[in-house]
Amino acid sequence: MSSLSNPVGDCQPFTSPTDHSSEGTVRPRGNYGPRGMSRPISLRLMPEERADIERIARKEGRAVSPTCRMLCLKGLEVYLQERAEMERRYHR
Repeated sequence: MSSLSNPVGDCQPFTSPTDHSSEGTVRPRGNYGPRGMSRPISLRLMPEERADIERIARKEGRAVSPTCRMLCLKGLEVYLQERAEMERRYHR
């Protein structure tokens, strides 16, 4: 199985000084993406697709962005498996 089988299991806290406390000081904010995560990408969704993702996020207790990442990685894994199967079938 590929390394994509557990897309959110390898997450480590990363701190970024962007949150402000009530005392006016900057405190680290936890970002639970995997180490070495690359630059963000923009994604446009139809309202129904966005609603589905928000529903999944609420049900699983996640924010929308990590839910999108998880779904993208799961879809990528399926795509790569299907592609490998097609190549095995037609390139003997």
